Amino acid sequence: MTASTPATSARPVTDGGTGGGEGPVAFAAADGGGAGEAQRLLGLAVAAFDEDDLAAADGAAIGDDLVAMRSGIDRLEAQFSRRLVRFEETHGYESAGAANLISWLRWACRMGTGAAARRLHLARQLHELPETESAWRSGAISTRHAAVIGRASMRWARTVPGRRSRPCWRPRSG
Repeated sequence: MTASTPATSARPVTDGGTGGGEGPVAFAAADGGGAGEAQRLLGLAVAAFDEDDLAAADGAAIGDDLVAMRSGIDRLEAQFSRRLVRFEETHGYESAGAANLISWLRWACRMGTGAAARRLHLARQLHELPETESAWRSGAISTRHAAVIGRASMRWARTVPGRRSRPCWRPRSG
């Protein structure tokens, strides 16, 4: 890692393009554990994609890359949501001086207000749907699918008085 941030941060930081082996963007570790290693590897993966010579690649290879990248992005979104729920539970945004989680997301993650609110709402919904969240984390469903399931489950829950449990996504057997 060529740059660092306080231990409470997991924000991307730039190395000024100095070629520190991880490209212009490195991901600062939030801790010394598995998440820190995952962040380091993520930075290396992004740098490897950045080094690809796309002019020499054929359409089929680029298509395969796009599918793999989209799946990886969706799985990262699931991990982001998983951590967002815990971050909210612990009021982690307060240590950064943010008044609320939406403000923190706007500042720390450079999100617009609407995008931050949607992300938080989705994270809360999927936390209530563990099987759907698991499918999202595994890549069996996309972020968009997870959002649709979350919205549908909330609508369903509103139509059944006193109902706390919600339907969940389950893979087809067979």
